[in-house]
Amino acid sequence: INSTTPYYIKSVCAAKVRRADTFILLIGSDTYTKTVFVKDEVEVAVEKGCRMIGVNLNKCRLTDGLCPAFFANVGALFVPFSPRIIAEALVWQRHGTSPAYYFQDEVYTRLGYQLIGDTAVLPAGPNPFGGGRRPSWAR
Repeated sequence: INSTTPYYIKSVCAAKVRRADTFILLIGSDTYTKTVFVKDEVEVAVEKGCRMIGVNLNKCRLTDGLCPAFFANVGALFVPFSPRIIAEALVWQRHGTSPAYYFQDEVYTRLGYQLIGDTAVLPAGPNPFGGGRRPSWAR
């Protein structure tokens, strides 16, 4: 958005959120401080009734201290930043009313994650070039 006018920026962002069915908030180390535009986007998504997904960049499977207060209790599903679990979250449907949702451990283990406390990590895959199996063009 090529503007420095807060009202205009908020209106453009709100129009885009209103066209969405799912709202994903990336939660990083400073997201809880983003109360100007991010909070406004969350409010529009809640008002519209979007499916809410909180994606933790620190690999946490739950809400934690980095989750902004304005997002912690909006009925969002919280997942770590990882492709398999985000794909699962995109087909998830909310059932009931809860301030926050989480996938059970079984979902993560079925998708190949290792659970370490409140985090979920995908193990590194095998090196396709390990053991001397280099392609001919790499010699």
